[in-house]
Amino acid sequence: MNKLIQKCLIASLLIFASNQVQAQWAVFDASNFTQTLKLAQETANQTRYLSDTYKEIRKANEVLTKISNTLASITMINEIIQEQTTLVGRATNTLQNIRNHKNTNPRLLNQFTKSIDHIMIANKSNVEFLKSFMKEGLSMSDGERLQLALEVRKQTKQRDDELKQIDARARVVFETLGVYKSMDRK
Repeated sequence: MNKLIQKCLIASLLIFASNQVQAQWAVFDASNFTQTLKLAQETANQTRYLSDTYKEIRKANEVLTKISNTLASITMINEIIQEQTTLVGRATNTLQNIRNHKNTNPRLLNQFTKSIDHIMIANKSNVEFLKSFMKEGLSMSDGERLQLALEVRKQTKQRDDELKQIDARARVVFETLGVYKSMDRK
């Protein structure tokens, strides 16, 4: 029976031995690991550099946007000042036309002069106001300055319309006076 047990053990060993057991040792390649670490470090440095560059570009964009907005505001202020100048020129021409008209009398000249003076005084205050709020020391945002400039532009347009009405009224008055004078002659 001993022999039988021995034969069974040998048969069992052969059966188990036919199923190969494989084991593998972990291999560590130091040079490959070092290269991977260097690559990871370079990638981290490049990411940091790109992030810093992106922040700087955003800051530069903000500055350029602010400069662009400021230049647009300055351009608009210059346009408004030009409109103010045009208004003064129109007032001067209207007053000169009234003075030089053949049917002008002192009472009419005084009335039209007062109306034009009223417009010019308001115009002068607008110009002074524009100068004052363009100064850096004023604590207004660009948006507030823009709103005020738009209001001045609106007032300038209204005064220009008033001046055109005065000019049209003067023409009608003088034409009417001319008709009356010609009727008196007949």
